[in-house]
Amino acid sequence: MNGPTLRVHDLDAYYGEAQALYGVSLTVGAGEIVAVVGPNGSGKSTLLRTVQGLHPARRGEIWLEHDRIDGLAAHAIVARGVTSIPRDAGFF
Repeated sequence: MNGPTLRVHDLDAYYGEAQALYGVSLTVGAGEIVAVVGPNGSGKSTLLRTVQGLHPARRGEIWLEHDRIDGLAAHAIVARGVTSIPRDAGFF
């Protein structure tokens, strides 16, 4: 297995003045499957939205392979292969 494909380091995100993510870090290696679990309101959706460029990070870094992607527009991140399928999409 090669090095990490996705790396999130020390990520903070806010909604107004309310902090939703506190120093979140994770690494996903090539071919690896990672689940993010937690109760309602714990920041799972905010984390995914921030990684996808749909919500701004106030602090931290997001790397895809060797490129830093935080700050890129959502369409540019999708073009690199990062997206998600919401559970309510009716696919399953």
